[in-house]
Amino acid sequence: MSSGSVLKSVPDFIPGHVGHRDVLVLGMNPSSNKKPIKNGTFVRLQDWMNRAGVPHWDFHNVVPGKTGEVTREDVEWDLLKEQVDGRKVIICLGTFVSRVMAILKSMQYPLNDTVIISVDHPSPRNRNFNDPAYEPEMLERLKKELKDAKIA
Repeated sequence: MSSGSVLKSVPDFIPGHVGHRDVLVLGMNPSSNKKPIKNGTFVRLQDWMNRAGVPHWDFHNVVPGKTGEVTREDVEWDLLKEQVDGRKVIICLGTFVSRVMAILKSMQYPLNDTVIISVDHPSPRNRNFNDPAYEPEMLERLKKELKDAKIA
């Protein structure tokens, strides 16, 4: 599938979602789900962002045109650079996305004063959330980092 075809966008999963240029949430790649799941990833993500005091945010996948397994070679670097340019905060969902941003920084791409925050992927399959204390602790850290970045 080519990068030019958009599989899904955030409003497909979060009706009424409003984007905002200051905060970019980066995911890995599009879900293969055709419609939202009741307790799915975007439901949890919207809840996190609301609880963190940031109801409006933009979203982009580092591999926007491919579902399933991806590698660093699948990352569309030029498109990613366009998406991260000028953001105040970038929230990376999961280890893969955090590594991609570390690579972008190692390429000496000028992120200037952009704050990069790494959080777990909000997938219902993420086993870290089996521990009831884990999610609230992660959200407190997210809130603090957003507050330090003067976002929330």
